[in-house]
Amino acid sequence: MAIEKNMKTIPYMGSKKDLLPFIEESIKNYTGLTSGNFLDAFSGSGRVSHYFRNNFNVTANDMQAYSRIINEAYLLDVDSPEKLKAIIDDLNNLEESYFDITDGWYTKNYGGKYNNNSTVDSEKNRKPWIDYNAKKIDMVRHRIDELYPEDCAEKSVLLTSLLIGVVKITNAMGHVNGYLKTWTPSKLKKLKLEMIPIDDKQKNKHTVLQENVINLDKSLKYDIVYVDPPYGSNNTKLSISGTTRYSAFYHLWNTIIINNKPKIWGRAGKPCSIKGKKGTDELEYNVKDIVIPATIKYMESFNTEYLAFSYSNKGLMSEQDLLRVFKEAGYGSVKLYKKSHKVNSHAKAVLKDGSNIERENHNQPLIEYLFLMKKHRN
Repeated sequence: MAIEKNMKTIPYMGSKKDLLPFIEESIKNYTGLTSGNFLDAFSGSGRVSHYFRNNFNVTANDMQAYSRIINEAYLLDVDSPEKLKAIIDDLNNLEESYFDITDGWYTKNYGGKYNNNSTVDSEKNRKPWIDYNAKKIDMVRHRIDELYPEDCAEKSVLLTSLLIGVVKITNAMGHVNGYLKTWTPSKLKKLKLEMIPIDDKQKNKHTVLQENVINLDKSLKYDIVYVDPPYGSNNTKLSISGTTRYSAFYHLWNTIIINNKPKIWGRAGKPCSIKGKKGTDELEYNVKDIVIPATIKYMESFNTEYLAFSYSNKGLMSEQDLLRVFKEAGYGSVKLYKKSHKVNSHAKAVLKDGSNIERENHNQPLIEYLFLMKKHRN
């Protein structure tokens, strides 16, 4: 199955975009499977679920709201892509006066002036969006709710198109944990939505969930479960409270999707609901004594014949740790597939300052691990 270049989604920490053929070939080599029921347990930006959708009945699951919306847009049937494209054209051409019927929440909290190319406001806070784009976000988000008051696949397509458009004009480095102090020229372009490349009718039956993986229905059996968990890090200079806090790193995307206008705090304007350690899952800590038992617990819960587990040599758990986890969780016949992988842009930025890094294998190239295994039956 050739890699599909046309999927449009958000930039994502740990994205498997360039590893999809490697994952597919490894799974096929170990299991022989080319169809069946496939659980993508931590589906993130939807790359893996989208890639396998034509061969498998995919269940895409993730705790984050933006992930659910992206997967619904790409995996569920819609009535008319042509109608949705026409709506997107209308959203791009909303009259400026339409802003007056919105509450302007996004503009008030995240919109900034040009200010001699500085994003810093009078309170010393940086802003992610130039004011005219923030106003457009207010308008488009309000209009989508007017058109589709209830959740549906069509609404998810529009919201995904909005997210992808917003990413392009957000003055940050991929994730939104903080914003740049000056305006990057590309972020001053006007927000424009584009129709995402969707299938109006899917070849297989897919399901999209937004659950903590431990709470998934254990009576449902899968031919294979694919697990790409938050990695943590073996960099001992990082906070123990986690470096893979997806609810914090992508808080703007959740806010746009949920649209609950939360109380916010700090210079990045994060929701108070994730302040400190709030919203941090056990898997997101940089503490083996927390992560290892949590990993064993969710792996034990899967009702599957085979399991594929993605990790890397720069993750918190070592290869030996992982083999122990698999054994204690009831898996055997483990085979490890490896592939060299490129360092993402966030990691490159950190690498510029060696004082932020302390790991035993710092100078080794990044290696992607894919463990394939069988679950023992009692």
